[in-house]
Amino acid sequence: YFPDGMARRDFYRPAERGFEREIKKRLAYWTKLRKERSGRESG
Repeated sequence: YFPDGMARRDFYRPAERGFEREIKKRLAYWTKLRKERSGRESG
């Protein structure tokens, strides 16, 4: 977990080849869920 007020950073950016393409989709999905969740918690 990140401390309160600390911005989240991307430490890994998968390429568009091989299994990394699938990893990229999963990371995008999790980012979307995180944003939706934080929107509900603050509103």
